[in-house]
Amino acid sequence: IIMSLTAVKGWRGGDATVSEMVDWLWWIGEPLLFGLVGRDIDLTLITWDFLWRALVVISISILFRLAAALLSVSFTTLTLKERVFAACSWAPKATVQAAIGSYALGQTVEGSEEREWAGTILTMAVIVILVSAPLGSLLMVFSAPWLLHKKGQRVAEVDINEGTNTRCAEREEKERNYKESESV
Repeated sequence: IIMSLTAVKGWRGGDATVSEMVDWLWWIGEPLLFGLVGRDIDLTLITWDFLWRALVVISISILFRLAAALLSVSFTTLTLKERVFAACSWAPKATVQAAIGSYALGQTVEGSEEREWAGTILTMAVIVILVSAPLGSLLMVFSAPWLLHKKGQRVAEVDINEGTNTRCAEREEKERNYKESESV
């Protein structure tokens, strides 16, 4: 709700773009969200038995998510490789799990059996974040050069050391040049 109100203010004011306003709000909100979630984690729940079971559940869930994402873009004009990349880009999860995990814990009474279950849900949510976010990010970075092509050209290789994609930098430069030519 706050981001929507800020977006409206950004559109009316014209001084800052909506993207800049949302970036600023996320800069404040992200540490709050993940910090509050981290406060409620019970590290005693994380045993080797719990961890391997969690990883099995997460792996199966990610496979179902990939299949559902692939199905959802299957009737589009995208090529097969683009569809696979779209499915890969939908695999990582973080923010929603953080909010859901803490909500379950907040709805329970201290000392009840439901409280233990909610603690398990929260711990699973954090493990999902720790596994799927970096995995999805790496999957997108390394699969993009092989899956995404534009008119017969491969997407530029990603420079891991600098953390930038040269194709994105070229596109931004073209957009700047276009805007400058429009203003003349």
